Amino acid sequence: MANQQQITAQTANNNLQVTTGSTALVLRDITIMAGGKLEIHGQSPEQTPAPEALAQAMATYLRTLLERYQFLNLQGMGAGGTQQMRIMLRSVFIDVQTDARIEGLERLISSGDTPPSSRRGDQPALVTQLVAVLNGRLASPEVHRWLHELCSADELALLGAPPQATRPEQADRRRDQGLDPLLAKLQAPRTALELIRHERALVLLGDPGSGKTTVLRHVALGFAYARLYADQAESQLDPELAWTGPLPLPILVQLRRLAHDLQAPPNDAGTLLAHLQHVLTNDRLSSLAHHLEEQLEQGAVVVLLDGLDEVADDQRRVWVAHAAALFQSRFPQSRVVVTSRIYAYREPCMLPPPFRVVTLQPLAPAAADDFIHRWYRAALLKGSDLALHEQGLAAAERARQLTDALDRRPRLRDVATNPLLLTMICLVDQHRVRLPQQRAELYKSCLLLLLEQWEERRADGTQGGLARELGIPDQTDRLALLQPIAYELQVCGREEATHQEVQRWLLERFLDLSQDDRSRARTLISQFLDFLEGRSGLLIARDIRNRYAFPHKTFQEYLAARELAASEQLESVVVAQRHAATWREVILLVVGHQVSSGYARQSQSLIWALLEADPRASDGGYRSAILAGDMIEELGSVLGREGRTLKEEVITELVALVQQGRLSAKERVEAALLLGRLGDPRLPRPEQDDYWCAVAPGTFWYGDDRRNELQRKQFTYGFKIARFPVTNAEYA
Repeated sequence: MANQQQITAQTANNNLQVTTGSTALVLRDITIMAGGKLEIHGQSPEQTPAPEALAQAMATYLRTLLERYQFLNLQGMGAGGTQQMRIMLRSVFIDVQTDARIEGLERLISSGDTPPSSRRGDQPALVTQLVAVLNGRLASPEVHRWLHELCSADELALLGAPPQATRPEQADRRRDQGLDPLLAKLQAPRTALELIRHERALVLLGDPGSGKTTVLRHVALGFAYARLYADQAESQLDPELAWTGPLPLPILVQLRRLAHDLQAPPNDAGTLLAHLQHVLTNDRLSSLAHHLEEQLEQGAVVVLLDGLDEVADDQRRVWVAHAAALFQSRFPQSRVVVTSRIYAYREPCMLPPPFRVVTLQPLAPAAADDFIHRWYRAALLKGSDLALHEQGLAAAERARQLTDALDRRPRLRDVATNPLLLTMICLVDQHRVRLPQQRAELYKSCLLLLLEQWEERRADGTQGGLARELGIPDQTDRLALLQPIAYELQVCGREEATHQEVQRWLLERFLDLSQDDRSRARTLISQFLDFLEGRSGLLIARDIRNRYAFPHKTFQEYLAARELAASEQLESVVVAQRHAATWREVILLVVGHQVSSGYARQSQSLIWALLEADPRASDGGYRSAILAGDMIEELGSVLGREGRTLKEEVITELVALVQQGRLSAKERVEAALLLGRLGDPRLPRPEQDDYWCAVAPGTFWYGDDRRNELQRKQFTYGFKIARFPVTNAEYA
């Protein structure tokens, strides 16, 4: 090698061979590893951080999670409007049901591998099969895992225990009394936390405000608290997490931030891994970042990826989904959970197996009532002079009053199935504001409540605080000052704005308040932002107030809808954005705002324009018809004669869509459910001939073919049977 040197080095991504002349060798970013191996452009040699540094970084990270997520992100205000009320997330969290059930459970009933039980026949086939699974006589690994995850030792014993008493019928009766609720639990829909515990790869879908982000925050918070205070008696893991084995390290990521960093489609798991490490490094946790890959390989991490739908750019959304899939494939032992709004989760962004896709369900009335009781117990603990037992009595009474009010308002009870809206209802009710019937009005009431301090009065009766500083008269639309921020963020497809952007977007509106004095307007904007961020909680400042965001995307969407509703470009924007998933909720809230403001006729014109924007019987036309149907639902009872004609037009389009099989199966199901709510004309009434189907005399098979219980029956007479199953309306 007198004339030439040859060096082979391994980089982070591939093998690199560098050949140089004999006079000089220049290499950059070299790390000499153990044994003399050179690593070029790789990580620093701090591959195994000191245990003390790692423990300190871990504790710092867990405390950071507690600070970020221990309180509800929707903040109300305390009594008298003088302080913010902070509700602990753990004190009010309700585990949300999904549409998923135990896979394979129904197949056990119909498999016929085991003869029916000789015991009384409540659910003998299922019990027999479950016992066979537990005893290993029947292979069903999925059901076996669920049984051990959901059932206590006593329940497992009850499931397989033979009668022991001297009177077998009494033993059977006692066993049945325990088995019935156990079997009901096993056959019930599974909750979000149960599925996060069970599935290695999971997609949680949900409507706006359905609790997707709250579920992830509760998971991160629960594990952070239990790990940080593991040596203390009160550090028990939240019962609903019910984790077995070592507690994982939770990492919660906003996918819109990952999308912002992507410049090209990902090729491997390194894209998301590097982002996770970058997040930790930015929090000055480099030791933890170096430790991360090893933990992922051991299955000691739960990665929570929030908001696939919040990636506004379609191409980047595909990249982000692909990055998540590659990451899960590289680290299959660790759990990966992705959340998205339902409407935005479609090809080509859908994640492949082993990701299981489930949808969060609305809160049942009992769950909503449970939340209300938890809310008031938590709220009355803050700043109350009552004794502890008096606080409990007062909380129970306030909760009872609110649940009774919801029972008297069916439409509002329907709204309360959404966790975010239920939180708003509690917040509004707590401050004795009249509960509205329409959700846009509910948003308005809650936002105005957060701005309550504008209405404070001094002892002499004059306005105090920000109202006095800005010179805002009583009749000023307070929310109008916030709307430009929300609308511009919506147009940009973002949820954060820089300080400079916010000032630019607000300038025109504040020039009106300062008689076109630009210097004065900028001063007022600064005071306004200080108030919103520091006292009302309506804006969240990040990075030492270099960036601003709304505390929840629904606030941004509602305020953007108000701004759009007042714009001369309303119709053109709605038509242009009619198929954009990120604009759907804004468009629906435009209608809600117009209805509550007495401009329902404008909404009807908007729906007509929507129906005329695409060729009839085209895919675009059918998608517009679905959106139009949702808008008609927002109109509610204010349709009028022209509105009824419009509704019939939309129903006709939805019937054609459902019958002709256009669009995806998922979209057709949504359209069919919408059609049912609007009124499906295909369902005839009993007095109409089409309602009945004639059945001629003859022979037919009767029974359950899944259990091989078919029998041949002979009818010597004919009869009629309804074409469709009996509906609730017909039964009533």
